[in-house]
Amino acid sequence: MRFLYIVLFAISLAGCQKGGTTFTAKIANAANLSANLEMLYFNGNTVPIGKATADAEGNFKIETKEPLAPGFYQIKMGIKRIFMVLDGNEKAIKLEGNLENIEKFETKISGSPVCEYYANNMRAFVANQTMPAADLQKMSNGAPTAIAAAIMSLQTLVEPDSSSISYLRNIKTRLDKENPASNYAVQYAQSIATLEKELTGSTGAVKLGSIAPDIELPDPSGKIRKLSDLRGKVVLLDFWASWCGPCRKENPHVVEVYKKYKDKGFTVFSVSLDGINLQNRSRMDQSAIDKALEDAKGNWKKAIKQDALPWENHVSDLQQWDAAPAQVYGVQSIPQTFLLDKEGKIIAMNPRNTLEQELEKIFK
Repeated sequence: MRFLYIVLFAISLAGCQKGGTTFTAKIANAANLSANLEMLYFNGNTVPIGKATADAEGNFKIETKEPLAPGFYQIKMGIKRIFMVLDGNEKAIKLEGNLENIEKFETKISGSPVCEYYANNMRAFVANQTMPAADLQKMSNGAPTAIAAAIMSLQTLVEPDSSSISYLRNIKTRLDKENPASNYAVQYAQSIATLEKELTGSTGAVKLGSIAPDIELPDPSGKIRKLSDLRGKVVLLDFWASWCGPCRKENPHVVEVYKKYKDKGFTVFSVSLDGINLQNRSRMDQSAIDKALEDAKGNWKKAIKQDALPWENHVSDLQQWDAAPAQVYGVQSIPQTFLLDKEGKIIAMNPRNTLEQELEKIFK
């Protein structure tokens, strides 16, 4: 049985209150220990926010000068940690507990409704990991924020199965709506893709004759588009990027074929690998990440306009080679294409020179 999935997300949202947040704590058996408030990242790295030293009774106070961003946090005391989910509106948080059981979520937390919900429900989960899957899903779906729901859904995913994917995708839809284009949405999509590969035993490479794994990502305007919504049409699934010279050279031919066959039931679903990979993000501060993502998105939109790509299904999670669909489809070079029939089955891979012949056979 798997234990807690502590999935750490990069944080991209700004807090919305003026001033900082004050953490006042009384933790028994923590006399003279250092208490470190840290922000948790997807790659396991931590960013120090503030620190204090507990007195002989375990009392300490940590104050931040700036608002805290919504996200996943911890107060680290020796090898023990108090995990918290914050929504960015907290002004004063009070913690009371015992060092011996803080990792069982038995610390009483007040001053943050989202954190109270998170801690109370995670305490129940730790105490009873045989809870029915339906109850665990209800617990995560009821979280006050999409970020909290996403974190809880992965932490309580003890024995995932194929039905878990639909549940996680519903949370992803909420996350994309509440926090569009955020690093949370990006990382969550990748987590779902990784889980899909684990459940199917896939190495990341799809096969001819198989149903194409679904793709659900935002377009340049933020609207969520799904590959599966195109069932009933013949679809060219096209992986490309604005920076890919060979991709740009092939675009005129794809446009020509699209215009010729679109009225017969043919369309294109384009997945851009523009953006920043996870390794580079881990080396950048949030302002640099935001600027780089803005530039990458601008280049993507500019390329769509310059190459006059008329179909509406253009999507990206702006993770470059770490894009969730690229992982699932085993994409290691671009351009790479997959031709899907009306049922979503892959009938050709990389039909660069034979695309029109393939379509002629279908629409004859």
